[in-house]
Amino acid sequence: MVTNEIKTLFKVIVLNICVSTTFLLSQSHGVNWILGFANNNDTSVFGRTIFDFSTGSLKLTRNSGGYRFALGFENNSFSDEQGKLRYFYDGFRLGNAIDYNIVINGDTLNKGIIWQTYNGALYPISDASVFIPPLKEDSILLLFHLSLDFVPGIQYPISPHLFLTRVNMESNNGKGKVISKNEPVFNGTLLPIVLSACRHSNGEDWWIICKNYKGPTYYKFLIHKNKLFNSDSQIIGNSILDYSTVGNSVFSPDGRKFVRIS
Repeated sequence: MVTNEIKTLFKVIVLNICVSTTFLLSQSHGVNWILGFANNNDTSVFGRTIFDFSTGSLKLTRNSGGYRFALGFENNSFSDEQGKLRYFYDGFRLGNAIDYNIVINGDTLNKGIIWQTYNGALYPISDASVFIPPLKEDSILLLFHLSLDFVPGIQYPISPHLFLTRVNMESNNGKGKVISKNEPVFNGTLLPIVLSACRHSNGEDWWIICKNYKGPTYYKFLIHKNKLFNSDSQIIGNSILDYSTVGNSVFSPDGRKFVRIS
């Protein structure tokens, strides 16, 4: 039952973009989920669990090697075309799924006051990143991620930047190397929980959606040849302030609807 004390916002929004009728990410790129965090020095309870859906049925694997990533609220992973887990992200840093250590130059992502305050715990933002697979002709993986920080004149921490981090997947024997990170590709007052991607109907480009924190303005970006272009913005929905750092936004499997919850 929804009461005045419990306010849940659930919205279905249809945005005017040209999208594919295929899945947001092909099944291979999203078949592995990785959970677990390590803010406890007791190694007997430390570990991460990999949920592998690559065979069509769930396979669970426990892994306790490598760096102790804080895979909690902000938790994203990327698998290759064969469904093999390759990289994962916890809001602080990027890890590889070979030895489960930090990718070369993959530390200090989203560096700032929030990063410094929560480093060693969990980055206090959820589902605020998307991986875009490499083009056919290269091996550069794109990670778009929202930071969380305080902005003068705003009571709550918001996302002042949409960052881009690039990873060369062939470097370091497949463990990868970050070749650029924390590149601000869009600056504004963004809602921390709205960031999602959908493949373009041409089968090659991608759309990214994010939202202003205070009103019903959604920003639409086109990713073409590994470059981000600001397509336009759209005002849709009500104008209430629905600030939150915990929630999610996704496209429907056919790419025709965009849904968010906070």
